[in-house]
Amino acid sequence: MKVRILAAVTLSIPATAQTYIVDDTPGAGVDFRSIAAAISSVPPGAVLDVRPGTYTGFKLTQDVKIVGSDAAEVEVTSLVEISTIATDQPIVLSRLQLSRGVVVTDVTAPLILDNLNLVFGSSQMSQALVLNSATDVRAARVEGAVARVTDSRLQAGDCEFFGSKSVLGDISEAGLEVQGTSLVHLDHCSVTGADGMSCPFTGFCTPQSISAGSGGHGALVGPHAALRAVRCSLRGGRAGLDDACGCLFYFAERGSSLRVEGRAELWATELFSGSAVDGYVVEPGGAVTEATPYPSLQASSTTASSASITLTYSAAPDSSRRLITGRLPVLEGLPGLTIGRLVTVNQLASLGASPLTTQSFSFLQPPWPVGTVFYGQVSRTSSTGLTELSNSIAVVAR
Repeated sequence: MKVRILAAVTLSIPATAQTYIVDDTPGAGVDFRSIAAAISSVPPGAVLDVRPGTYTGFKLTQDVKIVGSDAAEVEVTSLVEISTIATDQPIVLSRLQLSRGVVVTDVTAPLILDNLNLVFGSSQMSQALVLNSATDVRAARVEGAVARVTDSRLQAGDCEFFGSKSVLGDISEAGLEVQGTSLVHLDHCSVTGADGMSCPFTGFCTPQSISAGSGGHGALVGPHAALRAVRCSLRGGRAGLDDACGCLFYFAERGSSLRVEGRAELWATELFSGSAVDGYVVEPGGAVTEATPYPSLQASSTTASSASITLTYSAAPDSSRRLITGRLPVLEGLPGLTIGRLVTVNQLASLGASPLTTQSFSFLQPPWPVGTVFYGQVSRTSSTGLTELSNSIAVVAR
């Protein structure tokens, strides 16, 4: 098994892309002092190896791989914009702390978001991951952001999305908003609506003191959008405290875990409203299903090139499984499948029957250059002949 996986990930590694060193401290071997300056000078397909430091935001309009040393050591202090990129080559943002969020607009290239920390500000307002008309976004270990997805396709694994509190006494923000014709696939993610703001004034009625704020919903799914949540936690925010209000026009409510006007598919997902276990809200025209035991795939690795990569597979027992590995992402719809093929078939490795709900297997990471991306996906065929494909995972080498 180990030999077959190693063959899969080493067969099609392309020639090393041109790599440039970015460091805010000048020294030998440093090519650029800022990420923005590097982007304006490097060719498409280049890799920016970003060393620990503090950097201003940037706008990306070509396929570049930006790989930081560690998310705790590389801080980007202003907005990151990615826009108007049409190519089949992947764009990568990896191991960065983004203090003002990310906005993606009109991007058809595959976008890999890996190990990103979108930090909360001092006012408890979270930063945002905003996707507008983004065709293929694959996120792993992204945390701290409100996710607003419009007319886009997002796969997110091992991510944490948080809404932010309203500054007035109304409804706080949802952790995830899915609008337009979007399809969002969450796998092992936590999505939390913000708690409601407590009543700030006493003794008189003002727009800020008519009531405490209601908690934000965990996830909102618009009329034409679709959400799939596999092994996730969706949690609505708690209601704010009304004790200090001088007058009450309405009572603050806790947020629901999930509010659906479009379509949602849930499997092994926990639902909380405020601090209580609760169900979801389906608006007229909406639909929620929970029947299909979807497979899922997780990947973990360290920054060391010699470390092991561990893949963890989860699905119902008594099913046959195959691992699909490749060096390029694809979006290929397959008849009868709600999730199509998302990885080029460079190698298929049989994993045999699945006696357990969750199994893990590991292999040594080859000596990949910085920015190399390895994709994986798992297919599951049940004893009844039903076949489903998992989410796609991406491992970014450092």
